[in-house]
Amino acid sequence: MDNKKIFMLVLFALVFGTCLLFLIPTQKYNQGHYDEMQEINRGKASKVAFLTTISFLGIYFVYDYIWGDTFIRLSSSLLAIISIVLGITVDISYSIWNHAYIQVNQKGTGVFILYGSIAFINLAAFALDLDELPLAIENGILQCNSPIVQLAMALVYGITPVVFFARKAMDKWEN
Repeated sequence: MDNKKIFMLVLFALVFGTCLLFLIPTQKYNQGHYDEMQEINRGKASKVAFLTTISFLGIYFVYDYIWGDTFIRLSSSLLAIISIVLGITVDISYSIWNHAYIQVNQKGTGVFILYGSIAFINLAAFALDLDELPLAIENGILQCNSPIVQLAMALVYGITPVVFFARKAMDKWEN
């Protein structure tokens, strides 16, 4: 393992540990809750995200079975990251659109501005790593490397505020 990977693992452990250190004491002070309709919509969001992910994987399976030898296949890591991003994005977007993402009596504007800045940072990290080609075709299989993870996180965190502020604009327009 090279020094860059060790540094990234140590950095992840430090950030994760620090987050846990602050998260555990704040759990008892969290007074927010989801009402019954929000819980129902969150359950529906999970079902829709699951069905979307399974549909995508089923379509890819058929594509790979029929045309896999003729066209390009996806590597297992690229297929996994696409499936994860697709499922998470659908779940969060459905929850936000149906007012089930933010707890009762909480404002989400600050959180979604933070999500937008996280998306921007991830997009900048992806752009800085573009000197290394993030995608390569080897033996007919589309391979990816680590900058694709930054792009995936930028997509998830970038779509979330767009859906939130679009829903907020729709609510103002309807009233």
